[in-house]
Amino acid sequence: MKSTLTAILVILVLASLLSKDSPIALETSVKAEPAARVSEESMAQAIDRYLEAEAERKESRAQARRPERGRTQPRRQQTQERQREPHYVMQREHERHVDQQRHRILKLHAVAEQLQDTGLPELAEQVHRKADEQHQLLQQQLERMPPPEQGFHREVQESLQQLRHEIHELKREVHELKKALTEPGPKSDS
Repeated sequence: MKSTLTAILVILVLASLLSKDSPIALETSVKAEPAARVSEESMAQAIDRYLEAEAERKESRAQARRPERGRTQPRRQQTQERQREPHYVMQREHERHVDQQRHRILKLHAVAEQLQDTGLPELAEQVHRKADEQHQLLQQQLERMPPPEQGFHREVQESLQQLRHEIHELKREVHELKKALTEPGPKSDS
């Protein structure tokens, strides 16, 4: 256990020393000012210079982060717009209705179990049958009625079919052009 931890620690130390961002990296360049110039400058000027450099670094980091924020905002807007679209609202309503029906069926089965436990097996059997009938009706409704999102998928399918047709036409034209280029031209009689 100790040797594993020691090995991991040694690897982490080596990785930090070899990384480019490390202050102790092998290729670190040191920009030292001559001692005379440092002694001539006042401490206030050195502090001002340091603060200006720090402000520039902070601003460059902030500018590097800004594009990332800009990318996430359109996604949020697209999600909000999609939620307002009619097919999305219809889909959510359909899902909610189906979930309610399933919940009712589960409740009926739970009630039937309670009736069975209290000593009313005939009534429990009737409730189980009723729940099974409702479950079958729900399945039939789901099979007959396509979900509201089908309209959206139909549009996508039509667009895909149109794109396939256009690609087919382009391939045919490319084939004809290749054929025209590879055919020998009319030979001149010299």
